[in-house]
Amino acid sequence: MKSSEIFDWLENTTNPTHKLITEINNVIYKDGIISVDKSDIENALKNSNECDYNTVRKYNDDKEISAIKELCEGIDLKEAKYFIVIISQNGSLTFAKTHEMLDLISEYVESDTQIIIWDYKEDRIWNDIKITGMALK
Repeated sequence: MKSSEIFDWLENTTNPTHKLITEINNVIYKDGIISVDKSDIENALKNSNECDYNTVRKYNDDKEISAIKELCEGIDLKEAKYFIVIISQNGSLTFAKTHEMLDLISEYVESDTQIIIWDYKEDRIWNDIKITGMALK
């Protein structure tokens, strides 16, 4: 099953099990895209000498895609070993939208850049999204 098919199927599924979510994470975060773990971020920071970062906040209908595009265009991603993306959102971010965002990020980074992406629900976020990105070299 392709990851896009899994996303379409999951959009229509209620109460997915932990095992299913783990399997989906394995599909989503392959080929250099890894799920976030505190040790992943610590290792990225320890193994880097330079950091370029930016934060973008968007409110429009296609806020996720426009925010990640503006973020990637506003950061020097050339020769980045790691690209850490932290997404603050209101709980409405779907797997399908995350997949679109990851596809877009992949267009901006080099093939050997490890992408570490983390999202969390923030009660102060209403109908907007805030994304912080750090390019570690």
